[in-house]
Amino acid sequence: MTGRTTALALAAMGFSVFPIKAGAKAPPLWDSWPMRATAIPDVQLGWPADCNVGIHCAGFIVIDADVRGGGQESLLRLDMERGWPDTLTARTPTGGSHLFYRL
Repeated sequence: MTGRTTALALAAMGFSVFPIKAGAKAPPLWDSWPMRATAIPDVQLGWPADCNVGIHCAGFIVIDADVRGGGQESLLRLDMERGWPDTLTARTPTGGSHLFYRL
């Protein structure tokens, strides 16, 4: 999936997105990205075909379940003990996950 395709899919779910350097977590490719992040990415003007996609998390709570810190095991334990609501989940490069919940 290209950066453009990913951006359009996330925008269709209501996320404001911005391009990030391909293969990296940073830097954003736009100056003033918090104000330029958009739920309508214009793939014709200034949206790189091959980039990573950042999500502006204003209005969301994002849980970062880091593998090194035992986050995956903690989420599994919480799910087994109390249940855990399904949500959009992104796998991180280290094997962890980010869980997105709208406030």
